Amino acid sequence: MSRTITKENYREAMKENSLSCYMQDFMEALLNVESRYIAYPKGDDENEKKQCERVFAYELYHQYRDIMQKAPERYSGIYLNGDISKADAIYDDIFKFCPDLVLHGHPGKIEDGKQYFLCEMKTWINRWKYKEDLEKLTQLSHSKLGFQDYIFLAIGDSLQDMKDCVKDFTPYCCNIWCVCISKDADKVEYARLFELKQSLAK
Repeated sequence: MSRTITKENYREAMKENSLSCYMQDFMEALLNVESRYIAYPKGDDENEKKQCERVFAYELYHQYRDIMQKAPERYSGIYLNGDISKADAIYDDIFKFCPDLVLHGHPGKIEDGKQYFLCEMKTWINRWKYKEDLEKLTQLSHSKLGFQDYIFLAIGDSLQDMKDCVKDFTPYCCNIWCVCISKDADKVEYARLFELKQSLAK
């Protein structure tokens, strides 16, 4: 089942779901990112837009850090990192792994119960790469990392448009989330990967 949240209905919507407090804060941080970080003018031409994953990721990091600073008790001893590797903490031969955003108890090791979420993101112009990231998240969800939630974030896209990317994909993990923020940054849609896959059969 997919869900849609906006700035206007966020508080009420969060009361009616089972997301962890950290996932709820992730959704709030997303809604606080302005559309100019999703696509911005290329040169002086306002009609020609450019998209950059890094630009969005840095702003999302900033918005989440702002939430963390307002809730010091909840986030005591918790780190938010970007492009950080934990490969050595799993096993030496793991594929190159530097997720875009990680919320965890320690940057350099795995701590049981303190692996909160891991996020990979892509802009909609790189939709052809979605499946690759989803396969990576699926593999990671069965590794020793032990994160509570794995997030694939599609920047400037919709769950409806994501369906073509998952139709041939066989998910086997219940804690992988597909999250989309619209091009106008006015709404966020989210569903578990297996729910998105199931919706194709209806």
